Amino acid sequence: SGPLLSGLMWYDRPHLCRACGQRLQPDPVSGFLPESGIAVHAGRRTGPELVSVISQWKYHGVRGIAWPLVPLLRAAVDAAVMAAGPVDYLVPIALHNRRQRTRGFNQAAVLARLVAGQQGLRVRTDLLRRVRSTGQQAKLDTELARQANLAGAFAAIPAPARQRIPTVGLVDDLVTGGATCDATVGALQASGWEVSWVSALGMAAATDARVDTDPVEI
Repeated sequence: SGPLLSGLMWYDRPHLCRACGQRLQPDPVSGFLPESGIAVHAGRRTGPELVSVISQWKYHGVRGIAWPLVPLLRAAVDAAVMAAGPVDYLVPIALHNRRQRTRGFNQAAVLARLVAGQQGLRVRTDLLRRVRSTGQQAKLDTELARQANLAGAFAAIPAPARQRIPTVGLVDDLVTGGATCDATVGALQASGWEVSWVSALGMAAATDARVDTDPVEI
């Protein structure tokens, strides 16, 4: 990792306090999206520590936090590949252009690239676009409201005409209710892609459906 890290500022370099590092070790969990039934594999169950660390990365510019989070996604991808096989591409959940400009990066894309190099997988950030900005999912009271919030939010480029349909694995940071991933799956499938699985750092249990994973719009 030496050449990759050379010239980076202190906040870009891998760092995580020892206590958080111990609490955020991989402990893979799996589940299914509520609408599409696509399998979800996560590095661990979402908890306060994971939410806090990701918030520091996304909203407070502590970019080096991305590095120690990689083992969680790697564990999720390993579990997904073991369960359903490899995919042609990793596809990060897209941010709206305005949100990405404000934040400066797409956290799912950063994670996908860091893991892809270790797993021998290819990342495609051009397949999926967020064409409509949406409010925060975790603040909505019902599944119907969450689905309506995301209606028409994503679009995907057409899959190439091949005898075999190209397969993709989605990458996200946290999966809570699953509506965002389901909307993404729908957009990709409508454009001819086959979504094999979703991988994430953390996944909320059914009893955690109201976990507030983001203080602002995602």
